[in-house]
Amino acid sequence: MKKRLFVPALSLLFLNTAYAGTAENVNELISTARSFSYNKEKFSTSLSLNEQAQVIAEKVEDTSPVLLLRVLTQKMDLHIKSGQLDEAQKICSQILAFKEKKPKLNGPSYAEFLHKHAELLLLQEQPVEAEKASLQAVEIFGKNSSNIDETRLDEEFAFLGKIYMFQKNWDKAESYLRLAVFLNKAKEAYGVNNTYKKNAALDLIKVYQEMKRDDLAKQVETEAQAILNPRSIIWQVAINPKYKAPTLVKESCKNPAVPHETTPYSMDGTTELSFFIGDDGEVVGKYVASTSGWKRLDEIVLNAIAQCKFNAATFEERPTRGWMHYTYYWEVNSGGKPYPKPTLAENSCKSDRFNMIIVDTNKQSDDISFKIDVSGLPHSFDSELLKKNGNLYFELIGILKQCRFSPTIIDGEIRGNKAIMRFVRKQPVDKDKASL
Repeated sequence: MKKRLFVPALSLLFLNTAYAGTAENVNELISTARSFSYNKEKFSTSLSLNEQAQVIAEKVEDTSPVLLLRVLTQKMDLHIKSGQLDEAQKICSQILAFKEKKPKLNGPSYAEFLHKHAELLLLQEQPVEAEKASLQAVEIFGKNSSNIDETRLDEEFAFLGKIYMFQKNWDKAESYLRLAVFLNKAKEAYGVNNTYKKNAALDLIKVYQEMKRDDLAKQVETEAQAILNPRSIIWQVAINPKYKAPTLVKESCKNPAVPHETTPYSMDGTTELSFFIGDDGEVVGKYVASTSGWKRLDEIVLNAIAQCKFNAATFEERPTRGWMHYTYYWEVNSGGKPYPKPTLAENSCKSDRFNMIIVDTNKQSDDISFKIDVSGLPHSFDSELLKKNGNLYFELIGILKQCRFSPTIIDGEIRGNKAIMRFVRKQPVDKDKASL
C-alpha cells in the first residue's frame, strides 16, 4: 500500500519542482519586460521578452493556466501603454475566451486582468463597462487581501475614482479617492510605495476643485506633501559574494557568421546582449541591451550566440538562474563600400565659440565620438577630453545634443550611423575660461 502511494507522491514532488522552475522563468521574463515598458524606445524589447515568456507558459497552460493569464495580461497592458488599442482588444478577447475554458481562474491574477480591462474600456470611452470590470476586481482583491500591506484595493479605488471623474460623478469620485488616499497612508506605515499614491492625491485635489471646495483641495495638498514631493532616495545594491553570474562556454560556439550579402558596405559595430540563463545552462530569454545601430546584424548576433552553451549561475556553489550580459564587436565586409558619412541637418545646431567638423580618421584626443540613431539623434558620447577637462567636455556634449543628422539610407532602409566630431575654436576667449 505504501509503495502505491509513494510513486504518485514522488511524481507530485517532481511536478511541483518543475512548476516552480517554470514559474520563476516566466516571472523573471515578465518582470524584466515590465522594467522596460516605461521606456517607449524599449517597447519592442518588452514585447519580445513577453513573447518568450508566452512560449514557456503555453507549454504548461493545462497544469498552470495562471501563468499564461499573467503573460497575456501583460501583453495587453504593453499594447495599452503604446496606444495600440486594437491590438490590446485582440489580446483581451483572447483572455476572455481562455477564461471560459478555465472558469476556476478567479484569483488575484484574474483581478489584475480585470483592472487592465477596465483601463482599456475607459480609453475606449465605455465608462459603465469599465466600472463593472473594476468593481469585479475590487471584489476579488478584497477576498484575497488579508494584510493591509499586500492589498491592491488602493490601486483599484484610485482607478474607480478616475472612472467617476470621467463621468463627472464628483461625489462617487471623492468617496473612492479618499479611500485610496487613506489606504495609501496605511500602506506607507509598512514601507509600501506605488504609483497610485501620488495619482490618487492629485485626482482628489482636482475633484475638490471641480466641486468648488478649494478649502478641501488645499487641505489634501497640505496633508499629502510627503506624497506629492517625496524625498530623494538613493538605492544601494549590495552584490552577494556567494553569487556567481552565468558565463559563456567560449569553445562551444564560433563567431556568428554574417552573410556578405547582408550588406555591400564595410560595417562594424558593438552589440550588447543579455541572456537569462536557467539553472540547467539553457537560454530562457534574450534581448539586445544596446543596439549597434544595425538591427538586422544585432539579431544575427543575438540568435547565433543564443545557440552557444552557457555555465549556469551559482549561489553557494549550487546552480541557479541569472542574467548574463555579453558585449560582441563585429565587422562585416572589411573590403566593401565605405559606409555613408553622416551629414548634419541644416541649422540643427550652432555654436558661437566653435566650428564643428565631422572627421573620418586620425581621431585626436579632444575629438568626441558618438552614435546616431535612426531618427538622427546623437547618443553614446565618448572622448578622452572628459578626463582632461570635464567642464569643456560637457559644454561640447551640450552642443552636440542639439544636433540632428540627416537619415542614413542603406538598401532602402533607414539605418543608424556613427561619427567623430572635432570642435575648432572660432576666436580667443578669456583666460579664465576653459580652452582646448
